[in-house]
Amino acid sequence: MKNVKLLPVLFIVLLTFNACDKDDDDSKTQTKAELIADKNWVLTAYTSKENNDPVVDEFVYYDACEKDDVLRFSKNGTYEVNEGATKCNSADPQVSENGTWSITDDTLALTEAGSSLTNNAKINELSKSKLVISATQTYQNETYVETYTFLVK
Repeated sequence: MKNVKLLPVLFIVLLTFNACDKDDDDSKTQTKAELIADKNWVLTAYTSKENNDPVVDEFVYYDACEKDDVLRFSKNGTYEVNEGATKCNSADPQVSENGTWSITDDTLALTEAGSSLTNNAKINELSKSKLVISATQTYQNETYVETYTFLVK
């Protein structure tokens, strides 16, 4: 008789744990803005492509002092580019660029402080540790695509 009464109690306990597990999974889902904010992003790849030409690796031309620069997006909608541990010119300010950012759908918009021009980039990939964006421009019937890959430092 005790076994029969114990079975409904076990069933309720199992349902409760399953409901808690589902809640935990839902809380792990983050928006793009939450995934990008308050992390130090370092550029690890940069390529360009013009029309149907082959992709060109532009990152190989970067100096070591440029490869350690840090891009940081704050939750309050501002961003900054920090020169990192090594500066190319010791007289340069530690923060080389700052401004505001926002995300709408799959578009990352950056507006540098003091500028009215907003640069838009398509978010190709975004995870907790990787960001891949691309910017496409057309000029005199030529299409240029630049792709940037950042990893969390």
